[in-house]
Amino acid sequence: TGVLGSGFPHSRHGFSGPYTESGWNLNNLPRLGGQQPSMLRHVEDNITGVIVPWLYMGMTFSSFCWHVEDHMFYSINYNHMGDPKLWYGVPSTSALDFEGVFRKYMPEQFELQPDLLFQLVTMISPRILRSSDVPVYRVVQEEGSFVVTFPRAYHGGFNCGFNCAEAVNFAPADWFEFGSVSVDRYREFRRNPVVSYEALLYKVCEKEPGPFVASGVLSELRRMIEKETSLRQQTSSLALNSRKVGHTASKPGRGFGDDDAQCAICKQYMHLSACECLCSPGYRVCLNDVQKMCSCPSHNRTLLYRRTLAELENLYLDVQRRLGSVGDPSFLNTESDERVAKSQEWARVASQLITVGNSSVEEVQETLLGAELFLWGGNSMDPVRDLARKLEDVLQWGDDAMRCMAAKRRKLDLNHVQGILTRFPKPLDIDLSRLQEWFNQATHMQNHITDVLDPKLGKAFSLEEIIDFLKTAQNFVITLPLLEDLMPRVKVARDWAEKVRSMIRSSMAGIPSSSSKVPFTELASLKHQGASFVWKITEKDQLQDTMDDIEKWQNEVDECLRTNPSLQELQDLHTVGSSWPVSVPQWEEVEQRVTSARAWLQQYETATFAYSKVGQLRQLLRNGVRIPVEMNEVASLRLDIRKLEWSESVAKVQRGKSKPNYMSLEGLLDEGLAMGIEETNPSLFSCREKMRLITEWDERCKLIMNSKELPWAEFEAYVAEGNAIGVVSDTLKVLNSRLSLVNAWKKSVQHKMEAIREKEGEQVLVKSAGGSVIESSFKTTPDKLPLSLEGLDTMLLSLEWRHLLFTVLPSSFKQSNTILDEVTESFIKQSAEFQLLLDLREKVGAWIAQAQSIREECVFVVEECALLVEWGNSACVSQEESFLCLGLKLGVLHPELERL
Repeated sequence: TGVLGSGFPHSRHGFSGPYTESGWNLNNLPRLGGQQPSMLRHVEDNITGVIVPWLYMGMTFSSFCWHVEDHMFYSINYNHMGDPKLWYGVPSTSALDFEGVFRKYMPEQFELQPDLLFQLVTMISPRILRSSDVPVYRVVQEEGSFVVTFPRAYHGGFNCGFNCAEAVNFAPADWFEFGSVSVDRYREFRRNPVVSYEALLYKVCEKEPGPFVASGVLSELRRMIEKETSLRQQTSSLALNSRKVGHTASKPGRGFGDDDAQCAICKQYMHLSACECLCSPGYRVCLNDVQKMCSCPSHNRTLLYRRTLAELENLYLDVQRRLGSVGDPSFLNTESDERVAKSQEWARVASQLITVGNSSVEEVQETLLGAELFLWGGNSMDPVRDLARKLEDVLQWGDDAMRCMAAKRRKLDLNHVQGILTRFPKPLDIDLSRLQEWFNQATHMQNHITDVLDPKLGKAFSLEEIIDFLKTAQNFVITLPLLEDLMPRVKVARDWAEKVRSMIRSSMAGIPSSSSKVPFTELASLKHQGASFVWKITEKDQLQDTMDDIEKWQNEVDECLRTNPSLQELQDLHTVGSSWPVSVPQWEEVEQRVTSARAWLQQYETATFAYSKVGQLRQLLRNGVRIPVEMNEVASLRLDIRKLEWSESVAKVQRGKSKPNYMSLEGLLDEGLAMGIEETNPSLFSCREKMRLITEWDERCKLIMNSKELPWAEFEAYVAEGNAIGVVSDTLKVLNSRLSLVNAWKKSVQHKMEAIREKEGEQVLVKSAGGSVIESSFKTTPDKLPLSLEGLDTMLLSLEWRHLLFTVLPSSFKQSNTILDEVTESFIKQSAEFQLLLDLREKVGAWIAQAQSIREECVFVVEECALLVEWGNSACVSQEESFLCLGLKLGVLHPELERL
């Protein structure tokens, strides 16, 4: 069922629940615990059919022949399903009678096969058994019912049809009395046992604490001790040698009882003892069969025992105590008077050897060999065991001493050597002078190490001397305990010195990379750590010198960085600082400045000096100014930029894109000279020429600029000439202002006159008193006329024009410092636009006078007027046009026009 599966649920098949844990589950019953446990739970192996259930499939009249269980265990059978099983059973008390009937009715079969009853192949009628006064009991096992068989109870039967049953063994504590009988029967028929009975009994006595189990095993344990005692006493004359072993098997296995050898004759497990002979190595028999093993003399044979009788006796007393009663252990005193007397004589000799000492190895070995005759005995042999352990200790002392003196590569423990030399009396007669010499040297070395580790005395030693001594001490044959204290300290000091040397070598070899530099704090830490070493170390002085040099360099750097140092000064400091094996904060600042300056200089060298790159050059200049390093190239770049900007400014003046005033041009000239531009420079010459021309033009213009008689055309020529020079002077500003003012006035008049002309051709809508509309050829109404009479007069009145002119000029003139003087007025009055305004004012005045006359004489009635009145004094007005239309056509709004 361990492979194919059980009819009961089991956790290994993934089941859980109360049935899985139940004691009636045949998977659990063999190893059941509790107050009355199954003894098989101490067998680790999963023995199929005994501990692991078997599953039986039955059919009609299929039978299971008469038999008892292996080792006469209890058995339990459960009919899972199907037809009944018919069982016949014989009580264990009638087992011998049962076997006698078999031999009586089957003599020939038993003669051919004495172990016939073990084969499960023989059936005999229950009637025959009962006729021979053997009680036979019958039971019908229905589906779902259990059948339990007891130890040594023969049973058999058959199936009444198809069914499925499952069976397994178990063993309560009372089974042990049958277990010993089963072992005797196995030995009789030389059958292989299933388990080691003695091993199981011993383990149960050790492990099971309950009184129920103790009461069941105590008698069997006593029987086993008595039998073992008897066998060993018999064997002592057949095997003169004895030896305690950890197991009786020559090649022990891992399973339960697998370390017990099986008797080569009777096949039974030998847990407590065995016997072997030199004639057949590995051939071992139980003590029952010693006489059958060979014909060799007794001194060739050796009794192998796993446990002494004393161990068995102590186990018995322990089990007895669990039952709460001491009882009478007198049966344990089984040693004969002869063995006791011999053991006492041996003890006297052994005590003499131990007390006097200086014995030979052979003498001690021979005496210890004699103890083997008594060691397997009971507690009465404990004095022999104590003396034997002491003799073994003597031999061990001798072995240790010889191994120590023969040591070549193996290190010796100082305390162990001291223990050998100080043993008194000296157990064996062995020359220890060599070992004593080593011990003296080791003691001297220990004292030397103590001096080296002392804070005061250690100052006298150099690290090199200590390292040399350490090499000698490490190679010495004896291990020195104080080396465990010295070695770590020397290693720390040596590593410290190596680190310091490495840094100093790197600084001497050249400039170390930034990544290989250690922080300055680590150097300070090394200095602090070096101060903790009491020994003389050369690197301490070297480190101090390096620290002094670095501190001096730091002071120089601090002093230099307080100002704006030159690049050369920083480079010199950088070169010195780069050689240090450590990275100090000041060095990082110096390196950053030097690196930034070098990078800037590289950009400066590759820069393009053209005005189109002035923006980039200015950015380069700003970058250079930000670097706290004094560089001549920064000043050169600033001057180069000024020259480029100066040249561009002059070029713009030359191209006419810029018109500086006289002062600006003079400043531009002075700036060029200040920058060192040569007198012969064309740009400089051009500036001087323009200054000359504007000066001469100014002198000429000052003579005519206030003249009211200057013709307008000549004035415009002067202004054009001044503008062509490309330099703005105060005189030119005044003349340009006058020119702009006059042109603006003329443009305003032109705009007004253009608006008046646009009104020509439009119809005038006139309503009569009755509300009828009289259509004319004009649509213009008075409120849409472009010019009022007041505006016209304003543009003509010379006394007020400076003020009123602002009403008709653009806003730019109103916000500027335009000079409105009499000269400007004269230029206006010279213009054709001014004459047009005069003509328009004259026509408007004439129309107004005529309109007043008509209104005063009341000859004009609007309601009846057909607007056909003629105005014969004007050639511009056709006869078809009315007087009102004529007034509107003039384009000037005035009160009379509104009244009419």
